[in-house]
Amino acid sequence: MLAIVVVLATSRNGRAEESSSGPANAGKDPPAAKLKASDYRALLDELAAERKHIDALEKKVMELETSNLQLQQSQTALQSDTSQTHKQVANIQKTLDTQLGPLGFGDRINSFFGQHTFSIVGNAAAGFAYARIPAKSDATFELNINPIIRLSDWINFYGSVHAEVATGGATSVEPLLANFEIFPFGWEAPFELIAGLFDEPFGDFWETQYHNWVNPFITPPLPYNNEAIGPSSGLGLQARGGIQFGQPGQDADYTVWIDSGPNFESAPGVNAIPAPVVGEVFNTLTGINLATNGKGFGGRFRIYPLPVDADLGRLELMATTYDGHWLDSNWYYSWGAGYVYRVGPFRSRGEWVQSYRSMPSLSGAAAYPGCCGHDNRQGWFIQLGYALYGIPHPDLGDFLERRFDKGELLIRYSGMNQRAIVANDISAIATPDFNGSPAVYQPHAREVAFGFDYWFAPSIVWKTEVDLELPRAGGQLYTFGGAAAVPTLSSIGSTENDVAVMTQMVVGF
Repeated sequence: MLAIVVVLATSRNGRAEESSSGPANAGKDPPAAKLKASDYRALLDELAAERKHIDALEKKVMELETSNLQLQQSQTALQSDTSQTHKQVANIQKTLDTQLGPLGFGDRINSFFGQHTFSIVGNAAAGFAYARIPAKSDATFELNINPIIRLSDWINFYGSVHAEVATGGATSVEPLLANFEIFPFGWEAPFELIAGLFDEPFGDFWETQYHNWVNPFITPPLPYNNEAIGPSSGLGLQARGGIQFGQPGQDADYTVWIDSGPNFESAPGVNAIPAPVVGEVFNTLTGINLATNGKGFGGRFRIYPLPVDADLGRLELMATTYDGHWLDSNWYYSWGAGYVYRVGPFRSRGEWVQSYRSMPSLSGAAAYPGCCGHDNRQGWFIQLGYALYGIPHPDLGDFLERRFDKGELLIRYSGMNQRAIVANDISAIATPDFNGSPAVYQPHAREVAFGFDYWFAPSIVWKTEVDLELPRAGGQLYTFGGAAAVPTLSSIGSTENDVAVMTQMVVGF
């Protein structure tokens, strides 16, 4: 403003000087007057620019004040929401502490869905087996269904049904398992009861590996095949539990049980009275098991010594025993040890098991040569598996690489030793099945099994297996039949090196 006053004053003085200069200066502006007028216009332009700048600043200040007001409002709302959230969390924690504890949560869920929750899972398998036997070849189709039904939050029902169709139209359908799994203290408590017809917990195979959904091979190893060391199932009661004794992964579990006891097939003797001999196979559960007053009891202990953080894989060490009476007062003992190890694409499993059976003293023992004394058996197996993705190989491209990674190569060696065998049990005169090569019944069997598994999905696997029986001599053979009321006993010479080929598709659901 001071500059404007100075300019105006100067302008007035100039005009005064102009009026006093007289006619001599008429029509001419002095140079000083021109200079003052240009300065005046420049100042006006500068004032206009400053006004625009001030207006812009005032607009920005107003925008900032508006934004600040919105932020203050948002902060107030956020503080209110946070306070409300804290109140809700406190209420939830109070509810958890007072009403939805470990034993109360299931009750609340059941009150919403009903007192019983029903769900079904399990697996099904269908397959084809072909065996080449000296002077004979045959084939078998097989179907297994293993449902697990959940009835409530503390009880399951488990069942298994086996169906088989052989060439010539022979069929068979039979239930294998039916039991209740009971968690009396809830799922989180390390204690379980099993009641009914169950897989025998002896060893680590019948219960955890025998079923086709778990076993990487189609067939069982020799100690768990037709001339098995122990019975495959029992009717009784189990108790089991576990504990973590160290870091995560360092666990131990136990299983103890009592059941209907071991029972063996008996060949027809005089007046059709069962006359047991050495080398008989185990009976599946029948009324004989319960009528002969033979009871069995056993235990299994497993330990997992490697912690997860060590990145050394998963190792299981196992010890087991199963003892009892058969045919009332005759003792049966069995025991064994095994391991399981898995790291990356590699896995391995092995066991050593053996049994001792006291034989009854029969009147007229001469009629049954070699019938009495002791029936001892020994068996072992070791198996290895390696997933193809762990094998170094060139890049196969996206299409082939994804399929290559789904394969697994397998090999297993197993063997059995026993004194004698019953001729009727030799599968060379029976239909081959998914128990593998027919010579598994020989007294001193040795078998090598090769396998390849292809996983289409985590719940769908196609398994292929080739079994080779290694020639082996030794042992004795009981033969029943004909008009004679007593069996004949002969020595077994060299066994055949036969082959069995099997393929099976397994689907989990």
